[in-house]
Amino acid sequence: MKKRFLLFVSFSILFLCAYKPLKKIDFLGVQYLRNYDGDTVTVNIFDVHPLLGREIGVRIKDIDTPEINDKQPEAVAAKIFLEEILEKSKRIDLIGCTRGKYFRIVCDIIVDGQSMSELIVRMGHSKPKPAGVRK
Repeated sequence: MKKRFLLFVSFSILFLCAYKPLKKIDFLGVQYLRNYDGDTVTVNIFDVHPLLGREIGVRIKDIDTPEINDKQPEAVAAKIFLEEILEKSKRIDLIGCTRGKYFRIVCDIIVDGQSMSELIVRMGHSKPKPAGVRK
């Protein structure tokens, strides 16, 4: 019975995640946990079921920072830059969220009123992502 329930929940999540929502969704006041690199963050989203809202990977939309597993100095600098901002933040909002490739949530992350995608590009840690590219 327990296996059936877990199987049902797993398939339900996969089904729900496989389709982009018809509208973009905002999540206000999320909790920062860690970041993998300069454009991928792990957060807790409150007011949603823990299966869907705990330790969720979020990709910052419209940017593409160097990949951390390539061990490029620019990748490490982008990761540290984002990490320092998020650790000091008072409020983090996820705005205009959709589902991206690899079932991650893709959003503009707003930290204390500042768009992280705009700031990261302005500070030279990323280039804007070309239109139409899903990542």
